[in-house]
Parts: sequence; structure tokens; C-alpha cells
Amino acid sequence: MRAIRIRPDIVGHVDSVQADIVTSRLVVSDDDSFDLVVATNVLVYYTPFEQALAAANIAAMLRPDGILLSNNDVPLIAAMKPSVGRLAVKYSERQNDEVFVYQRR
Repeated sequence: MRAIRIRPDIVGHVDSVQADIVTSRLVVSDDDSFDLVVATNVLVYYTPFEQALAAANIAAMLRPDGILLSNNDVPLIAAMKPSVGRLAVKYSERQNDEVFVYQRR
């Protein structure tokens, strides 16, 4: 099991959305656009073309300078800067991963 820990005072401000990120693009106002999208162990299952569609949809839903976290290097699209950083993640003594950080232009 993998999870993230969120402080109790923040939980009330967090909303989750379920959508098919390849074929769906949520229409959000500027006030409702996302600051952060976490897509770890998601995009890796798609073809490069599907990854590009997903990245375009995610970029359209992010606020300017919003962040996408993914543990695979996704195809570049015009709306997203190339990976602006990488984070080494150690899940256990035997399992390591790398998270790529992208930012909307």
C-alpha cells in the first residue's frame, strides 16, 4: 500500500476528481483549475500517443505554473515545460523510483 499523508487542516481543502485523463478534459474555470496533479503509476500504462493526449488534457486543467508529478518521462507538449526537476523516491530497501516534475507554461 502506498499513501500520502495530509495534515488534518488541509484535508478539508482537498478535492479528488475521477476522470479518464486520456479521453476526458474537465472544463474548469480559472478559479477551479488545479495547482497540482499527481499521476504516478498512471501514465506508464499508456502508449506514447496516449501519454501525449493525457499530458495535453492535464495541462489544460492546470493553472499557469501548476505542477504535474509523474514517475515516467512523458512526451513533451507545447503547454508544459520539459521536466523542471526530478525527485528520487525510495519505497523500500529494494524499490526505488524517480518522479518527474513538470510545470505548465
